[in-house]
Amino acid sequence: MNQSRTQRIAPRERYSTVARVMLAIALLVGSALSMIQAPVVAQSSALLSVSALAPSDSALWAETRLDSSSDQMVKFDALLMKLGASQSLTDEIQNASDPMSGLTIDLEGAEVGIALRASALTSASSTASEVDASGSVSAISAGVTNAAESASNAGTVLVIKPTNIETVKSRIADAGSDSVDSAYKTVDIYLHTDAADGTPTYYAVVDNFVVLAGTVDDLHAAIDASTDPSASLAANPDLAKTSGLLPQERVAFGFADGPALITAAGQGAVGYESAIADTLSAYKGSIGLAVVADDPGIRFEMVTVPADGARSSSRTGADLDLSSKVPADTAVFASGYDLGSSTVLKGLGVIVAAAFSSVTSNTFGDPGATPAPFSVDDLYSQVSALFGFNLKTEFLDQMTGPYGFALWGIDNADPSAISAVLTSNVGDSDAVSSVVATVALLVQAGAQGKVSVKSIAVEGGSVNNVTFMSSGSQFSVDFGLVGDQFMVGLGDGVRVAAAGSKDSLADSDIYQTAFSYLPSTYDGIYFADLQQLQSASSSAGSGASGPGSLIDNIVNGTPAASTPAQSFAAVSYVKDGLSYTSAIVVVP
Repeated sequence: MNQSRTQRIAPRERYSTVARVMLAIALLVGSALSMIQAPVVAQSSALLSVSALAPSDSALWAETRLDSSSDQMVKFDALLMKLGASQSLTDEIQNASDPMSGLTIDLEGAEVGIALRASALTSASSTASEVDASGSVSAISAGVTNAAESASNAGTVLVIKPTNIETVKSRIADAGSDSVDSAYKTVDIYLHTDAADGTPTYYAVVDNFVVLAGTVDDLHAAIDASTDPSASLAANPDLAKTSGLLPQERVAFGFADGPALITAAGQGAVGYESAIADTLSAYKGSIGLAVVADDPGIRFEMVTVPADGARSSSRTGADLDLSSKVPADTAVFASGYDLGSSTVLKGLGVIVAAAFSSVTSNTFGDPGATPAPFSVDDLYSQVSALFGFNLKTEFLDQMTGPYGFALWGIDNADPSAISAVLTSNVGDSDAVSSVVATVALLVQAGAQGKVSVKSIAVEGGSVNNVTFMSSGSQFSVDFGLVGDQFMVGLGDGVRVAAAGSKDSLADSDIYQTAFSYLPSTYDGIYFADLQQLQSASSSAGSGASGPGSLIDNIVNGTPAASTPAQSFAAVSYVKDGLSYTSAIVVVP
């Protein structure tokens, strides 16, 4: 191809169908990693061929085939329409072109994959760390948007395998376009610059694939993968292994390289790399995720393959009985084992310790200060003198055995009606009792008479009660040891959980229905009443939210008015020494 001409492409549709679809899949893989749906097709064989062009250093990978006639696509499309999608996804795919409107690629039947290299995650992490600390919805939204924009640029590689590559080649030739970069390994590279904001997109035709990337280096990495199998993510044995352990008839498949994710996260927290690695230790293996369209709703199946080859041991769910003690109208519920080693609690502990460490090391309020590298133990030891106890060894590490969390009584007209409870068995009750007593004294001293701190009786013991006013409403927080359990609650959470509720969540129809679709053997269980949460969100005037509007917003770009999604339920379990999670969004 003539190297002297200039490629001319119409302005890119920034959030065209395939871009939104693949962004949804990538987010789905990365957050739990979290679970966000995207339209794809059943895969009766293992991995799609697009994975061969993903660079070997890809931290996240997601793939799909856009076949509007497949059983999974048809079923998934029907579910999305129930969830409030404004347009049929099968129609969208039949009429869609690729992310650049001037380079038309028919997407019907095309394989599509997106890779996020560590550089994309590091960029997004750095941007997200700049979110306004005020915590306002607008500030958080702006921060997430900026992070997404960063992640959609450098480090992103989008691979498309259309059903007819020759048609794409002829369209490029007919456009009279030129490559703007000298050929790399005989492959011509093209550049499109967004007219609105100047964002560049590099792309090339590589064998039977079209590859788009945020930088020319990212594109080179994909071309390297096409010529050297060892430079491809497909060479990672865990990619095929996790895929093979999950359902083959599926909506989408995603893969996460845990060590790469942890490294990227640590690069955004200078001085706390060790603490970040410890906090995210649950993700140090390779993670595979399948999204499946099923009659009851949208399923998520996840498996983790440990990096060190270690095997997990299974535990019974018989000891996870909090669901039988909390009210039937509980909106959010979780129960499992070893709260102190969970990512959430370890993360909160590190945040608290890091904040007080900044105070004691005089870096607080100085954005130019760079903390010296801390190990996790060093971090907690440094602030133990301030607390009077070691938050990690005397409290977090003692949260062992069964734990549970529940939230109910959501009423936007009366925020003080909300109740919640977190309970956990403890290892060393004497150590935890000492911490509880010290915290009660610190609260009373720090409040300087503005709150009431007293001891109140509950079933099986007593707890500390703190009552305070906020925005004109009175709130009550209880915390303490009740028998062999540490409990902390908002409203009447502790009192209800300690005494037990007459009409329990475990006996409710919505709870039993959701878990009837999941394995009955588990060591962790999670539930959310989506209709109740949606109703609360709508009455607060925040507009549509929840899975229905989330899918519609990501995939179609327009928010849905409401969601009929009934509930979300998930269980974690061990099979053949590997950790699995099965989840479902129930769509009646």
